[in-house]
Amino acid sequence: MAQGLAPSIWPPWLLDVEDAHGQLQHAVCLIEDNGEDAKDLTSSARSIEAAFLHLYEAVDGRTADRMTALQTAETNAKNAAKDIAEQLESPGPLSDATKALHEAATALSQAAQHAPGLAPDAADGSKLKATRRGTPLHAMDRSSWTPRLRLPPPLLPADIAAPIDAPPTSSFEELDAVDAAVRAQVAQSLEERLAQPEPPIDTAPSLEADTLYHLSPESFVREKARLCFDEVAMLALQRKPLRGDHFTISDDVETRLIETVDAFASFGATGVGELETLVLDAPVAEPSRLFAASFIAGSLVGRDALGLIDRLARHQATTSEMRQAMGDALRLSRHPMLDLMMNSWLQESNVELRRIALEVLVARGAVSDAQLQQLSQDRPRIAALTLLPMATGGHPALEETLEQALQSDHPVLLEAAWVAQAFASQGRAARSLRRALDGAHGDRAARWLAIIGASDEDTKYIMQRAFTDPTEENLQTLGWLGAVGSVDHLIRLLARSEGDTALTIGSVLQRILGANLTAEVDIDPEKLLDPDPPEPKAEGLIPPPTLAREVSDPRHMPAEGSPDTLELSDPTAGTWRQWWDENRERFDPELRYRWGYPHSPLTCWAELDGALLPPSTREQVAREIWILTQQYTPFDTRDWVKQQQQTLAAWKPKLGG
Repeated sequence: MAQGLAPSIWPPWLLDVEDAHGQLQHAVCLIEDNGEDAKDLTSSARSIEAAFLHLYEAVDGRTADRMTALQTAETNAKNAAKDIAEQLESPGPLSDATKALHEAATALSQAAQHAPGLAPDAADGSKLKATRRGTPLHAMDRSSWTPRLRLPPPLLPADIAAPIDAPPTSSFEELDAVDAAVRAQVAQSLEERLAQPEPPIDTAPSLEADTLYHLSPESFVREKARLCFDEVAMLALQRKPLRGDHFTISDDVETRLIETVDAFASFGATGVGELETLVLDAPVAEPSRLFAASFIAGSLVGRDALGLIDRLARHQATTSEMRQAMGDALRLSRHPMLDLMMNSWLQESNVELRRIALEVLVARGAVSDAQLQQLSQDRPRIAALTLLPMATGGHPALEETLEQALQSDHPVLLEAAWVAQAFASQGRAARSLRRALDGAHGDRAARWLAIIGASDEDTKYIMQRAFTDPTEENLQTLGWLGAVGSVDHLIRLLARSEGDTALTIGSVLQRILGANLTAEVDIDPEKLLDPDPPEPKAEGLIPPPTLAREVSDPRHMPAEGSPDTLELSDPTAGTWRQWWDENRERFDPELRYRWGYPHSPLTCWAELDGALLPPSTREQVAREIWILTQQYTPFDTRDWVKQQQQTLAAWKPKLGG
């Protein structure tokens, strides 16, 4: 680990162990992805697994002598590197694996020189208690979890064809004769193998034999652990509010999720040993299963539990959905060594690990100024995560970093720069946004200009832009703007709109006027989920098909499915026209409105607390309050519901409520 970014609270020997752990994980990925390049890596795999085991025992205090455990781990890493090197005929990925193993051995040697000789007492598993409040964290007396490397089966002697001593050929006739000889030899070998007796097949007890099938105690525990795991995965899906749901609807789901994790912890080492299999051996990589394994492991004391998360991240956190699932789980974790592992991830060449680590550290408030400044020069999506923390923390390099980010064409980095600049100076942010209105990301710039407070001229421009090009994003911008002058135009546009556009206009009118005009509307089930904020359109790109259509036989495409019925803002123009004619006089055309009240930080707080908004919109409202007040109060829509409620209750008095 780069010492400039290493937290000073961790002892040097533990930082060396983290270096070794990262190198071992890197070697494992190379070996599992390229195992076919060697004849038999079974011995190497067992040595690497032993290295992990002794490393975890040393860190978690499950051995009487940390120094000896680390030295044993070092020996196993060297043995694995030697075994792999002896099988290589040319440089390749496995050569990089041997290099990583040697570097791991070096780091383990350094750690052993400084590690304390005696370990603390092991945790007492009898003290497991149900979680009464917040995130679970369980210490138990158990053996260390050990990864199981997944390698292709070694080639057996019978699978390796004997070399054929064929004479050199000088004509097509001689070549045909050699070909016939080879075919005859292969046919004879096949006949000999088919003549061998088949091995007996173990079958489960037959029900017809009237024999009861009894599970062993360990198999019983494994089955119960699997059921608990599946329930946690199911609850992870149900925890996300759907369109039209209030965020507090997830409270009961979260309570049950925590109780299920408590139950899983009661299964001890047997349950922990199942987690890797339940995720990596699943037929399909699913975000909910990755969340479940990461959250359960993050609720168990021990470096080996974090090692399981590390392994799962390298294998499955390869898409935005999978990364978000793991990040959501780790943000909630109370594991005492999580910050240490996240800091080691920041040094990884794997950009996805760096991104997850930074998101988690920012959410936990555990990222330093030095880390923010260094990572602000990283990939655009990583650099974007550093800007708001730099602004809210008054980072000395903020202005220079913002100037650089504002020159970028990357939509995520550019938007993050606008938000951070708005928190630091609304005036400068407004000027930057005006310059961007005619660019490729003008729609998003118009939205943030509406959020931070547009001038009269800006308001007219934003309204003209929305009604000239009434896309969903431009129409939603009018809801953020809250200008009464847009209401008549919206109602006229609603009269000639239908489908999703009509629903969007209805929701915008509701957000400005707070009229509570609702109607039961049929909606596609896929649109119930809260999508990620849309990114600017790219010319020439065709939206990808749904997963169901992508994997289905063209002759048997799935039906669109029956719609769900929700109570949403009324998409009928006549209803809104009648209400507006009766209530027009209550609204001052010089003011901005939100849900029928003059726009203010307290009005935004009420929207954050009580409106039926998706999480992505609630996150933007929180940023709006930070910008309007120029004060930062930590608030995260991915926190537990009870934590959000506590934060909102403490926040209200600061806004004059």
